[in-house]
Amino acid sequence: MQQPKLKSKVQCTDREVGEVTKVIVDPITKEVSHIVVGNGAGEPGCQVPMAQVQAVTDGT
Repeated sequence: MQQPKLKSKVQCTDREVGEVTKVIVDPITKEVSHIVVGNGAGEPGCQVPMAQVQAVTDGT
């Protein structure tokens, strides 16, 4: 799976829910363990484990 990029759009099964505002890296494995999805409304965002991410695409 590709690594998620900051400001990438995030979609659930039925709609766009925001964008990647942060990536969290596991200090031991050096792999992205979570992404933080924000909706642009100034709220802190939702932390999503990479295990719950079904796909990462380049958007094309």
